[in-house]
Amino acid sequence: MPPEFVLLATILERLLEQPGSAFAKTDRRSFDDAGWVGFRLAEALPLENRERQHLLQIADPLERLGQLTHYLPRFLRA
Repeated sequence: MPPEFVLLATILERLLEQPGSAFAKTDRRSFDDAGWVGFRLAEALPLENRERQHLLQIADPLERLGQLTHYLPRFLRA
């Protein structure tokens, strides 16, 4: 996981800590896998279907993470 995307892995980790998460017992090493993190965030974030589809169709995991960073401000609490 490149350093510029570590925040995304941390966000995903917090999301998956929620009760009832299917990935609650995920091995910590998975959070170092850019592909895994990108796909899980695309699944977990409350995105529009067209946004989610776009993210899931991106072949390059780092490009997917880059796109996900553009969606983050929408989810920040004021």
